[in-house]
Amino acid sequence: MTEKYKGTLTFANAGKICGNFIKIFDGILFVPEIYVESCGGYVMNEDVFISGIVTKGSIEMVIKNISHQLNAGDIMLLFPGDTIDCKFKSEDAKGSLFICSVNRTLDLVKDTYLYRYMFKLRNDQVITLPESNYHNIAEYTSLIRRKISSDEITPLSSQTLLHLVQASISELNEGLQALGYEHHIEKISSVEKLYKEFIMLLSTIPIHPREVEWYAGQLNITPKYLSKICRDKSNRCASEWIKEYCMLDIKCHLMDSSLSLKEIANKLGYSSLSFFGKNVKRWFGITPTELRNTLCDNKHIKY
Repeated sequence: MTEKYKGTLTFANAGKICGNFIKIFDGILFVPEIYVESCGGYVMNEDVFISGIVTKGSIEMVIKNISHQLNAGDIMLLFPGDTIDCKFKSEDAKGSLFICSVNRTLDLVKDTYLYRYMFKLRNDQVITLPESNYHNIAEYTSLIRRKISSDEITPLSSQTLLHLVQASISELNEGLQALGYEHHIEKISSVEKLYKEFIMLLSTIPIHPREVEWYAGQLNITPKYLSKICRDKSNRCASEWIKEYCMLDIKCHLMDSSLSLKEIANKLGYSSLSFFGKNVKRWFGITPTELRNTLCDNKHIKY
């Protein structure tokens, strides 16, 4: 990422922000090398999934207001809606990034069990995989780097690169299982499937509508049935899940100092700034300005 960039990260502008990148397949960008001088400023990830592997040195990143230390051997996962502030800790820090559109990501993981880990992975965004899985992913990444540096990207070579990306995803899936993310893979019921699809929906859209009816419509079920499924599977109703993500939307946008309160209210779907202010006061107990000041004062606190 360019040193002074601050703003919104989208798939459309990711190439410009990240600099040296290669489009290896529709919906997938690859950044071969991240060096200390390519560190980025504070950005909000709007509509992409980013996976990164650190191959040398160490990096400090602030993701959703939480500081993470990434060392050689770590894997990083960033989701739509995440705020990101990057700082390279060592001058020799290097790594690679995959930047995927939401649709391409969902297509890549549909035949794996990664979708079942989505909610947990939003909280465990820096992962130290078992050594064998990490080294295999590093090797596939190296092969991708070598392939794009020596050959012109053609439809045939794009397919080869896509297979290498899929191999990396399989290794990630295997490594997460080894870490205990999934002890037993079982056939899930239709109710379990709907619940997982609801959590996936919450985890992948960048801005969350506040109405249960919207999510029920996406799943082709009634709002009442969606709330029952959530209570049965998590002891929380659908509106509680939605509120949690909407509150995260508010906090992430308030931390972007380039946006005015009115712009944030409009972007999050509020009919007026006054309605936005009342909702923030009801949920957080303070005004949007007070919440913004609190978040900005604590932006780099390590939890």
